This record gives sequence, structure tokens and C-alpha cells, in this order.
Amino acid sequence: MSLANPSQEIAIHHHKGPLLIIAGPGSGKTYTLVERIMNLIRVHGAKPEQLLVVTFTEKAAQELKTRIANRLLELGSDFNVDEMYLTDGSHIKR
Repeated sequence: MSLANPSQEIAIHHHKGPLLIIAGPGSGKTYTLVERIMNLIRVHGAKPEQLLVVTFTEKAAQELKTRIANRLLELGSDFNVDEMYLTDGSHIKR
């Protein structure tokens, strides 16, 4: 059973092109991103080098990496999270 609300479900199952998630504190952004990445890996066969995840802070990037790695272990996947490009957005110019 999914813990996602309808808006999160849309984001989780989006798989054609980039996705930008903007939401306030405590709204489930990290959960949504982790589940979307799991969906891309399990359902759509995404490879690590095909995924780019950008967060606002290094702390958020590390939290995402940890949660993704834990979910992959639960699934018994051999997907190497260290090959994924997951970073904070500090190097991106606006």
C-alpha cells in the first residue's frame, strides 16, 4: 500500500523527461523523490548514469543517497547508487 497522496503519485509515476518538485517543509519531497527513483529503476529499467538528482543542500543530497541505498537493499537490487549523479545545486548558476 502506498503512503503517497495523489500529487505525490503523479510525481512518482512520471517517467517522460525531467521533473521539478517544489514543495514546503514536511510535505514529503524526499519520500516522493526516493519512490520516483525506485519506480524508474524497477519499472522503467533506469541505469545509475541516466539519473540526475539535484537538491538544495548537501545534507539533503546525503539523506536522499542514504534512503535510496536502503530501499535498494530492501529490494535486493544490484543498482550502484554511487554511479548516480546526486548533488546539491550549489554549482548551478541561475
